[in-house]
Amino acid sequence: MITHQKYIHKNIIIGEIMNRENTEMEAEKLLDNMDLSLDDEEQQSDEDTTLTHPEIDAFDNAKLYDERITDEAFYASNNYAIHPKGFFKRIYPKDGNPYWKQIHNYFAIPYLKLSTAKQGSGVKTLEANTGYTGVRFLNNDLEVNEVALSSSDRAEFTSSKSRLTLNDWTPPAGSDRSEVYKAFMEAAQAGYEPHVRPNGKVYPAFIKRMTGYTQRGWVTPDLHIRSKHDLYVGKVATQSEKKGDPEIQKETTREIIKHSPAVRIFLAGTYASYTKGRICISDEFCPIVNYTGEGEKGKSTTLKICAATEGSPAKGRMIIEAISSEVGVENFATAYNHGPVFLDEIDELLRTNDLPQRIMRLTNGGGRVIFDKDNTFKQPNVWNGMFFTTSNQSLRQSVKGDGKESAILTRLIEIDIHDPDLHIFFPDKNDGGKVSQWMSKLSENYGHIYDEIIAYITKNADELEQKLADFESELLTTEELRYFKKNRRSAHTLALIMLGAEIMESVLGKESAMLTHEAINIYKNKYAQDINEQIDYADYKYISHLERLYEWINANKGMISWSKFAYAEQSDDINESISRTQKKAAQTLTNNATHRGSVLAEVKINRVMEHSDDFEGTIVFNAMGIKHLKQHAQLDFNELCQSLEKLGMVEPDARFTPNKVKDLGLSSSRTTRLTLKPIDELRSDMITTKNSILVNDSEKTEGQTEILNQNNADSEFNINKILEASAQYEEDYSAYFDRT
Repeated sequence: MITHQKYIHKNIIIGEIMNRENTEMEAEKLLDNMDLSLDDEEQQSDEDTTLTHPEIDAFDNAKLYDERITDEAFYASNNYAIHPKGFFKRIYPKDGNPYWKQIHNYFAIPYLKLSTAKQGSGVKTLEANTGYTGVRFLNNDLEVNEVALSSSDRAEFTSSKSRLTLNDWTPPAGSDRSEVYKAFMEAAQAGYEPHVRPNGKVYPAFIKRMTGYTQRGWVTPDLHIRSKHDLYVGKVATQSEKKGDPEIQKETTREIIKHSPAVRIFLAGTYASYTKGRICISDEFCPIVNYTGEGEKGKSTTLKICAATEGSPAKGRMIIEAISSEVGVENFATAYNHGPVFLDEIDELLRTNDLPQRIMRLTNGGGRVIFDKDNTFKQPNVWNGMFFTTSNQSLRQSVKGDGKESAILTRLIEIDIHDPDLHIFFPDKNDGGKVSQWMSKLSENYGHIYDEIIAYITKNADELEQKLADFESELLTTEELRYFKKNRRSAHTLALIMLGAEIMESVLGKESAMLTHEAINIYKNKYAQDINEQIDYADYKYISHLERLYEWINANKGMISWSKFAYAEQSDDINESISRTQKKAAQTLTNNATHRGSVLAEVKINRVMEHSDDFEGTIVFNAMGIKHLKQHAQLDFNELCQSLEKLGMVEPDARFTPNKVKDLGLSSSRTTRLTLKPIDELRSDMITTKNSILVNDSEKTEGQTEILNQNNADSEFNINKILEASAQYEEDYSAYFDRT
């Protein structure tokens, strides 16, 4: 390569000569006398025989030099020019032609106007202010760099402590500082529109207007940013970065997925967390996915694998420890808004007395009011993402008995390191060094999957939103998973994990997604076991139908005739009892339904209701009500009757007076009447009954065994005594002895 230092030096000399009189003649004379031969170190190689001149080289005369400065500058006016070779001032001598005088060697040109958008927790942005200017400049290493300057930065950009200077731009000398500043500000004001230069030509605008953002995450429906993005103008840095080969990262991740069901769930959650703020805009909580168990089992390794999605899989980069201050954790969560937050050893929170409160603050997305030392209100940190954590102690157990326990548990997915179904890598720890190999590869190849996830979400947002709704609906309506209907946050959290498996397919392929869905199903079925282990499935199904009936009643109470009571809260009138209030509610609802001519059923409540599902009484449907139940609650009346009959809650041939038949629009004076009971009471009775049966079965088995033992000696085997003794039990062995 050929260096051009000599030619640049000649231009500087020319610029100085132009300060004198007769500038054109002296410049030409100087050029004629210059030694233009190459030094030894500048000799061309055999392969490169063409001398390449810089953009501005030694010109035939000063006039051409002046013309090229004007034409090739980023910006030029009748006063100043900002050119790749630096700043120039237009000199107007009393005698002679105007010319350019160089006043600084390092250019800095505004090229972007960033209007910072006021951002909330969602993607909508309002109230813009024009506070930032994107500046492209030549640094001390003669490399072109870029930086965003605030209004205060612009005012001081020529100082030795300016943001521009801190990014390795050389400020001008004192005598030229004000001129450089004037040139920059003139360009900053004129760059939005086409401008006329000293040569009379019109040149296009060179400053582009765009929106800049002080927050990270989804700033528009099509843009998810971190701190290194061109449009980020905030001051909080994130560690989002790429390194190595994307295919190595993907293949390594696929291999890990094959060996660990637990990692599959964590990865699916990580991928899904990027939908927060884009698909899940209105989410009011941030779920926690926690890996619990003793140390040295692979919990931290799991976080590192997930962290490699966006950046370096190392503590202090994408992962922090809970030993960090509470403010530090909140700042970290804010920095990774609309994405995953990796928090290792959350046990440190367990050392505090306000563990439930701290967990609630994390899952609620921040927003606590903060005052500085001068008692001035500071804007609170807010975030909307998902936390991925590890702990030696179970968070479920740690919050047990606290008033916020139920709220926390619905925000939490927790996997035990010893879970045989959702295990980590190789349960027997005989991995043959594979885990170390995986982590070695990920430490050199990371950060590539993030871009693919964001691109997929951007392109398929509507489809993903529908899938999320479908997954959540599945969890809320599947009878075996009744837990989720009473814990909708849990349903939403698990639906997010399921959505992450769908996103995974686009990045890692169908096999990885299929394996992940299998792991999710394992976790999902554990909920069914937790809630139904004390109730037989058949009984559980019957209760499910009754719950749907109660939902229908509450949704259509204005189309029902009420007898005695209807649920209503205590009246503001302190002289009116709750009994009186609910009787009035029953009368009002009945009058409305009758007046509209749309009575679907009659509900008779025997006592004051404590809540809207606290039914104790009966219900009678007419034909219109039966049809409405099928259409709007997807509940067949015959199927409902079959379920309630199993619970002893059906009166198939109830008799009604002619007036009642007329009022309800019944087709006969005899019809089916269903009994209503509180769900909790029914469930409790079922558990008690089942436990009683188990005890009786155990006692019966023990008694029958004892009879056989007593009558099964080698010397005597008395069948009659056995039959006589076993008669006290519901089942005996008669059939056994009567068989052929």
